Amino acid sequence: MDAGTARGIDVGDEFTLYDDPEPSKTSSVLGTFVVREAHPFRSTLVPFPSTSGFELQKPAFALLTKAGNTHDLPVYVVEHTELSPVFESVAQKMHHVRPDRPRILLVEKEKAMLIIDFDRNLNKVVFDIRILDESVAPPSGNWQRIPFSVELEESELHPILDAAAHFHRHLSRSDKHHDLQKNVRFELTEVKQLEEEYDEDLNPKIEPVGDNLNQNGIVNLVAGGQAKGMYGIKILNDTPIPLYAVLLYFDTSDLSITSLYQPPPPDQRKLDPPLAPNGFMMLGYGTGGEAPFIFTLNGGQDLEFGFFKLFLSTECVDLSNIEQSSPFKSTRTLGRAEAFATISTWDTVLVTVVLRKE
Repeated sequence: MDAGTARGIDVGDEFTLYDDPEPSKTSSVLGTFVVREAHPFRSTLVPFPSTSGFELQKPAFALLTKAGNTHDLPVYVVEHTELSPVFESVAQKMHHVRPDRPRILLVEKEKAMLIIDFDRNLNKVVFDIRILDESVAPPSGNWQRIPFSVELEESELHPILDAAAHFHRHLSRSDKHHDLQKNVRFELTEVKQLEEEYDEDLNPKIEPVGDNLNQNGIVNLVAGGQAKGMYGIKILNDTPIPLYAVLLYFDTSDLSITSLYQPPPPDQRKLDPPLAPNGFMMLGYGTGGEAPFIFTLNGGQDLEFGFFKLFLSTECVDLSNIEQSSPFKSTRTLGRAEAFATISTWDTVLVTVVLRKE
């Protein structure tokens, strides 16, 4: 199959194979397969014993129908007489409704990535998420309370657990066998707009101010105040290899995943790698008129954690299915600065014609 670990596929994932490269309700099912070997851009599948033999006459379509247990979300549920039966019902239904999504795995608190609790004062369900980097965790420990609570109802819990499983799956996965990250640098810098200065495309000129804020993989920012800081990103490729890139922002305060740079799908047009050998790309400043990024805290929060995740590959990979909105009633996303529009102007070109007699 022409997809592998770069797309999030792993050993144990199950696929249903259709005889049509663009399946519909009338397409025939050829059989069910399970991933035996997963490589960066290819996977080897083997059929279930119930699958009959067949010969492919044209490209087929494989649809993920059951996620393997490598994607499971480890959850600790605080024991409450009100919470336990509702949670168990939701976890069982999740597996039947969306078997292609990661499952919920009940574990001890020390092994969990998400804690589900019931606050009797609020009479609502609350959530704590583990901070992956313990070096930046608050003094109270490496758990952060998500600033949203929900009613103790299956319809409320189901989308949150589904989003949390999807969030954990793509935040935690990486290629264990290669070290591109050691030769690609990620810089985040404060930027400012130059007064009354525009580039050749009539976009406001924006330039970096100060040093790179990414220090050993950690960026410390102060949000709020009268002067909202604006930031730009620069990604530098120190390898002799052209690379494709996808940049996402994972927000632990509301489980949203925002796409900051996503190339067009490879089937739309031939796309040159944006990271040329020993080259770089800029987001939020530079040519192209992109607006800088602005960071704000979710309502009532004093401290938040998020993660930039940069996917690098030597082949163009469509990762547009990773992005997700928050399952909570949150309208906050990683913002862009306003009022960075191209200037409005007009002009004329006058050409003199001189016509002479032969």
